[in-house]
Amino acid sequence: MNKYGTIFEPNFNLKKDKFRNLLVKYYNNPNLEKTKNTETQSIYMAIINTNLLSNKQYIVVTCLRDNNKISTIKSLANLKWSSFQTRLMDSINIISFNHIPSNNDIFNIFLTVVNRSEKITNYSTKKYPIQISVLHDNINLFEYPNTSNLISALETFKTIIIFK
Repeated sequence: MNKYGTIFEPNFNLKKDKFRNLLVKYYNNPNLEKTKNTETQSIYMAIINTNLLSNKQYIVVTCLRDNNKISTIKSLANLKWSSFQTRLMDSINIISFNHIPSNNDIFNIFLTVVNRSEKITNYSTKKYPIQISVLHDNINLFEYPNTSNLISALETFKTIIIFK
């Protein structure tokens, strides 16, 4: 690679960045609020405006720990996340955004089961270096089908996506 120039960002991975950009498009690049630091990670979240009375819909991203203060606002496009989640949780007072699920074919990425347990089903796709895990509501090995797509997984709000 050095014969073509110096790599300025050692964590650059085209397929990972393409997938991150795909989710930026799907959610229309919302702003997320930093809610927490762990020893090694920073967590950013946003709530999706819905009319749900009980659990609310959130997107949650985990990044390498940064020096930003809690409550810092950053757009999804500016976060190099290692974990992306769609979750249902009790209401937390954080930044919100509007989201309408898209039926655009670019988001209709085919997923196949890699493994499953009574609490979680794991999917992968040949198109991107990701693992998609969908949490079960019931202790049921076959709560989710053998094949699915990215839109369906995201819209369950029980989804965790990590890079392989």
